[in-house]
Amino acid sequence: ELEKVRSMLEKQLQDVGAEKDRLQERLDGADADLKAYKSEVEQMKELNSNVEAQLAAGRTRMEQAQAEVRDLTVSRDAALASLKASEAAAAAEGDAQLAALRAQISNAEERLAEAAAAREELQRQVSEGQAELAQERQRLEEAHGRAASLEAELAQER
Repeated sequence: ELEKVRSMLEKQLQDVGAEKDRLQERLDGADADLKAYKSEVEQMKELNSNVEAQLAAGRTRMEQAQAEVRDLTVSRDAALASLKASEAAAAAEGDAQLAALRAQISNAEERLAEAAAAREELQRQVSEGQAELAQERQRLEEAHGRAASLEAELAQER
């Protein structure tokens, strides 16, 4: 009778040991998953930081382009004013000066058009950067959620 009880207890101990080993394997797997998710979160944080830096650089370039557009607009307006003033005196000074002023205006308008195109391109890049940043933030939130879920599972299994 004592042998039967001993045998049952040894069987139960073996079963408990096997269950413990199975649970330890699951715990180890959950720990590995948690580490992988944490690594992914860190990578996303780094990517987020890089996108933020690119966005800031794009904003700086856009501000510079806007300043150049303003400067070129002032130059164009000044050239137009000069042209109007010179047209009155052009009859006495000849058509050569008038042509030169018109070339300056044309030049200024071309640079203005180029600067405006550059500004639009920078605005597009900033918009793309903001969209990428929003996507990366969403992925980061999802990774945080997965990590929290895994931590909760890990805590429950312990």
